[in-house]
Amino acid sequence: MLKVMHGFNEIFRIQDWSKVAPHEMEEVSEMYDEDHYFVKNLVEGCHFEFWYVVGAGGGHILIVQDFSVDLMSVEGIL
Repeated sequence: MLKVMHGFNEIFRIQDWSKVAPHEMEEVSEMYDEDHYFVKNLVEGCHFEFWYVVGAGGGHILIVQDFSVDLMSVEGIL
């Protein structure tokens, strides 16, 4: 889940990634264009929080390697 925050206030969240993680490593990439509600609702001074849930007990783990976020400004948006 991606939360878009302004200070301590949550502006909105994206929960598009509701699928169960695979048992093998895979590369995941998400991209949003200027018409996506995520981009349209960004405000100056906001920050992002990435959240995840690992199982419901029983020793589950989630391994994340080489995590990165790239933000590209579209003129007039950021």
